[in-house]
Amino acid sequence: MGHPRSYILPLFVPFSLGHHRSVWQPVCSLLVAPPVVLSYARMYVRLTQSHEALTAELSLRLRAEQSTRHVEDRLLEFIENADEAFFMSTPDRTSFEYVSRAYETIWGRSRESLVNAPARWLRTIHREDRRRVTRIARQTAQDPSEFEYRILRPYHSIRWIRSRLICLRDANGKHVRTVGFSEDM
Repeated sequence: MGHPRSYILPLFVPFSLGHHRSVWQPVCSLLVAPPVVLSYARMYVRLTQSHEALTAELSLRLRAEQSTRHVEDRLLEFIENADEAFFMSTPDRTSFEYVSRAYETIWGRSRESLVNAPARWLRTIHREDRRRVTRIARQTAQDPSEFEYRILRPYHSIRWIRSRLICLRDANGKHVRTVGFSEDM
């Protein structure tokens, strides 16, 4: 039956126990000769080391993701409870990616109305201030800007607003997003 000094060795593979833990379980047995035993032992050691390294890396990534998620949750909690309205839009403000809850308090309109119809933002600005605000908003692509203007709330009340606009750029320097903060003066 093969080489005079053959060995029967179990073949182990990792099985998941959930929560990123696993255990090595035998799945079959192999009849091998001494040179193969040495090769099998080396392979087993390499597989075990690779598995341990991958498990450690996965654990680090999971902790980093949890930490990032925690920071994102705290930031969102801050933004949603701030008195200033916060928004994130495309550079030309034809699409709003995010509008904070304070927008509703300051403008007297729902966030959804702005997200669903971005042109409404410009229509809420007092007509005497629209041209100036539009010009300043276009210049944001070069420099951050801060400016004051009036808005028309429902039922024709007027509020003075101070806004700050910041241009966000990608790795190539392209203007990809505009972030704005607005407060009721």
